[in-house]
Amino acid sequence: MMERDETIRKVLDTVLSRWPGELSPGALGKLHLFIGEQVKWNKVIHIFGRNDTEKTIADQISDSLAMLLFARELLAEKKGPGAFAGPVIDIGTGFGFPGFVWKIVDDGLPVTLVERKEKAATFLERLALSLKLDGLEIVRRDAEKDEIPGLYRIVTSKAAGRLGKMLPIAAKLLEPGGLYITVKEKDWRWELEKEEAPGMKFLKEETIEGNRGALVAFRK
Repeated sequence: MMERDETIRKVLDTVLSRWPGELSPGALGKLHLFIGEQVKWNKVIHIFGRNDTEKTIADQISDSLAMLLFARELLAEKKGPGAFAGPVIDIGTGFGFPGFVWKIVDDGLPVTLVERKEKAATFLERLALSLKLDGLEIVRRDAEKDEIPGLYRIVTSKAAGRLGKMLPIAAKLLEPGGLYITVKEKDWRWELEKEEAPGMKFLKEETIEGNRGALVAFRK
């Protein structure tokens, strides 16, 4: 238990050192529990593998928060302050990155998490109940094969697939003017060289702090 507490503390310290604002006490408490569950279950089902779990979780959360800030800034530029009201859908969220993290930080944001893998979806459902998160829906479907109803202001994904696969999915789910936000390696443009992205227009790219990759946005 003491070892896990120390890991949680170190992950939180790293995440907060990279976040350019403040988190509410409620968000901090939920983030603490979220990290604790990630550490606990990693030992059972190997979410991140056995090596350098602390760094991996910190990077995953930090990248998720960077995506959130990126989305907020882009929508504020487009529609003015207060535009970031969702709804958001996270495709292939895995164990909650970035969508679950977004919901923790912005409790009023309507978020749908789409995950086809049973272990990950069950983990998310149990954690959502534990944290008492309202306005969070978990959908056990394959977004590439299954129909998902509704239109969203933001579609997001992290490590869910190449742009050639993800952009058509995003186009189907986005409202007009909506954004697709993802994280890619710095040399990501090769993914589009032989792929079409009908209805989707590249909007902006921004390097993640520490050169861990690039935030990339497309608009419908």
